[in-house]
Amino acid sequence: IDLAVSGIDVWVAEGTYIPGANRSDSFFPKPGVRVSGGFTGTESVRLERNWNAHPTILSGEIGAAGTTDNCYHVVNAGGANPTAVFDGFTITLGNANGGGDYHSGGGITAFNGGMTIANSVIINNSAGTYGGGVANNAAGTVFVANSSLINNTSAWHGGGIHIAANASIPSTILNCVFTGNSAWRGGGVAIEGQVFAPGLEPTLVNLSLQNNSAGGEGGGIHTNTTTFNPPGGAPVAIENSIVWGNGPLGLTSF
Repeated sequence: IDLAVSGIDVWVAEGTYIPGANRSDSFFPKPGVRVSGGFTGTESVRLERNWNAHPTILSGEIGAAGTTDNCYHVVNAGGANPTAVFDGFTITLGNANGGGDYHSGGGITAFNGGMTIANSVIINNSAGTYGGGVANNAAGTVFVANSSLINNTSAWHGGGIHIAANASIPSTILNCVFTGNSAWRGGGVAIEGQVFAPGLEPTLVNLSLQNNSAGGEGGGIHTNTTTFNPPGGAPVAIENSIVWGNGPLGLTSF
């Protein structure tokens, strides 16, 4: 990935990969570079891969068994944008329980950056504050498509995904399944934090949110409408989605 330039598609064979030996190490997406997993190493064209049968795992498990000493972020998209694509990966066992920039986004952090994640599983990641699976904070943008977010946890908001941004491109979550995620607010998804200008509100389309939970409110989805401009207006768009069996209060908006 480090040597790739914009326009390159990097193929990654099945197996488990770690970003380094230190908790601060991460995989870093690059603008304009597509990184694709699910290959056996014998394919001649990209369409021959099968990411379900041949999982390519990006893991934060770098030390002793258990999450205590795992990487803070498995993937760090802070220096990228949505033209940086990870496609066909399992992203797992990140533990953002540190201070400073290391408290959010155990699986993926997109602080002041962004990326596109597609055809992937984001599973068993955790965070001390925001976004156990994915944290899109400050001026960041994330596109998440055709993916599953499973059993991610956050001690505060957004077990699966936390979006708090005022970026120039709105974040989009499309064709995704959220299950078993948990947080204090927004077990599946939390959208809040800064002011979203008109036209930049996040969009959630064709989602299934089931069996997510919250200690406070919004087991499935939590939004804070005071962060939209004007306050209480320009709400997040949720289309063609199922929010079922989440608790307590499957969908909350304050």
